[in-house]
Amino acid sequence: MPLVLLLCYPLFVHLGVVTHTPALQAMAIIFLAAAVQYPGLRQGKPFPWAVLLLSILLAAWLATIDLAKYVLYIPPIIIPLLVWSGFTRTLMPGQVPLITGIAEHVHGQLPPDIERYTRRMTILWAALLAGLSLWTALLSWLGSPMLWSLFTNFINYALVAVLFVAEFFYRRRRFPDFQQPPFREYLHIVFHSGVHRS
Repeated sequence: MPLVLLLCYPLFVHLGVVTHTPALQAMAIIFLAAAVQYPGLRQGKPFPWAVLLLSILLAAWLATIDLAKYVLYIPPIIIPLLVWSGFTRTLMPGQVPLITGIAEHVHGQLPPDIERYTRRMTILWAALLAGLSLWTALLSWLGSPMLWSLFTNFINYALVAVLFVAEFFYRRRRFPDFQQPPFREYLHIVFHSGVHRS
């Protein structure tokens, strides 16, 4: 269900912005709020349900005054910046780079060349996220709604997916003697070890 909500979000953003339909724009805001609050909603906790209700009321009000589309410009800028801050914080002196930490969680002490590589990959991901956020901000200001929507709802996600997959296969080719998990296990490691890392 969260995946369905997350997939509906960019679709409704795109349709709402391109067709200039406030109701679709409001639905996009509601889908995003539901996806973010989904764990609490599923458990029946009152606070997430209150947040969702407030989001529905706010989205409906923004649609009636034709301001919902401007709210949709914010998440594609803020979300990459939040993830970027998670990467860059681990690049500070005395910290373990994020990707290095994930690799150490799985393999233990890393060889020096793997350690250097994982640090560089942390820098690369931080640079990509910063670039996506800046590019999205510029598009929201200078680009057409169609161009902005194509990038923020489809192309940006594709770029992230391409780098993720390409890095996996490049790493296996560059370090053939270093034991590495299959792709499905790699996904599990990234989305669990990384999340729970202190």
